[in-house]
Amino acid sequence: MAHTNVIDGDGHIFEDSDGIARHFPYTAAGGKLRSGVFPLNSHIQYSLTRTPPGAFATNAEGKFVNPGPEGWIKFMEEAEIDHAVLFPTAGQRIGRIVDRDYACGAARAYNDWLAETYLQRDKRFKGVALLPMHDADAALAELQHAHKDLGMAAALFPATGVHLNLGAKPYWPVYGEAARLGIPIVVHGGGHWDLGMETMNVSTGANAIGHPMSLAIAMAEMVLNNLFDRFTGLRVAYLEGGPLWFLMALERLSRSFEAGTPVNPRGELLQLPEGQTVSEYIFSLVRAGRIVVGIEGGESDLPYAVKVAGEGAFMFSSDFPHEVNLHTVRKELDELREREGLSESAKQAVLRGNAAKFYNFAA
Repeated sequence: MAHTNVIDGDGHIFEDSDGIARHFPYTAAGGKLRSGVFPLNSHIQYSLTRTPPGAFATNAEGKFVNPGPEGWIKFMEEAEIDHAVLFPTAGQRIGRIVDRDYACGAARAYNDWLAETYLQRDKRFKGVALLPMHDADAALAELQHAHKDLGMAAALFPATGVHLNLGAKPYWPVYGEAARLGIPIVVHGGGHWDLGMETMNVSTGANAIGHPMSLAIAMAEMVLNNLFDRFTGLRVAYLEGGPLWFLMALERLSRSFEAGTPVNPRGELLQLPEGQTVSEYIFSLVRAGRIVVGIEGGESDLPYAVKVAGEGAFMFSSDFPHEVNLHTVRKELDELREREGLSESAKQAVLRGNAAKFYNFAA
C-alpha cells in the first residue's frame, strides 16, 4: 500500500500522582490516596507473568521509567504516528473510588494535569477526559469543562468498575450532553471486576477474556437501552478487545432479540422495524461513523471482520506503553500494511481514516 502515517486511536500515559494531586480542587495540599490518586489494580490482575522487554515502560534492569511526554514524542516519530489519543492507566479505575467528592476532584485534577502536561506540550496529542460517574451533575460539569476549556477529544467510560451498567438511566444526561457537544464516548476494557473471574487461577486468562467480554456487555446495554436513537449525535468506540468480540456480540444479540424481544411498555428500549436485525441496526451505526471498535496490528482475523462489519468498523490502537514496545508496534503496523485480504482503502481506514472521523480531527 502507499505508505501512510498513522493515527493512534488508543495510547496510554502513566499518571504522575504528585503532579495530579497539585491540581486537586478541594485542598491546597492536594488530594492523594495512599496508593496514588487512583485505586490500585483489581486483584485479578496480579500474577506471575512475563512481558515483552520494555513493556510497561521498564528499562533493561526491569525498573519502571515513565516515558512522559518526551518519550511519547520520540515513540510517535519513530513509529510514524501523526496523532495519539491519550488514555489514562490508573485513572481507568476512577469508578472504584468510594468517596463521591473525592472522585469529582480526582477527575478535575487528572484532566487539568493531562492538558497541562501533554496537550499543551504538543498538538499531536489528543486527550480523553475522565468523568466522575458517581454523580451525573458532576459528570456533566466535567464533560463541559473538558470540552470547552481543555479541548479534550473524547470522554472515557470504563467498561467495568462503575456503579451502574453503562446503559443505566442516570447516565443518560451525560450521553445527551456528549451528543449535543459532539464529543465521542470511549468505552475502554481494563479492570475485570464483577465478570465472574474471581475463581480463575491464571490471570492471563482473565486478561484475555475480561477485555472483550466487558466491551460486549457495555455495547449490549447501550444498544438495548436505545441510547443511539435517543441521542442522535452519540458516537461510541469500544477499545482494547480486538475485533471478534464484536462479531460474537452481533450474532448473539440478533438471535436473542428475535427469540425474546424485550417487552417495552414505556418505549424506552430498542425498537426495530419489522424484519431488521440487531446486527443490521448496528451495521447502520457503523456506516454512520457512530460505532467503531479498536484493534491492534496483529489481528489475524481482521480481514474477515472487515468483510462482515465494513471498512468503517475498526481503528488502530498501539496501546503504548503498556504490553508493547516500539519494536512490537512497528512490527504490528508493518503486518497490517502488508496484510493480504484487506483492500488498500480498508488499510487506510483502519490506520487513519476511521480514527480521524471518529475523533473529529478534520474539524
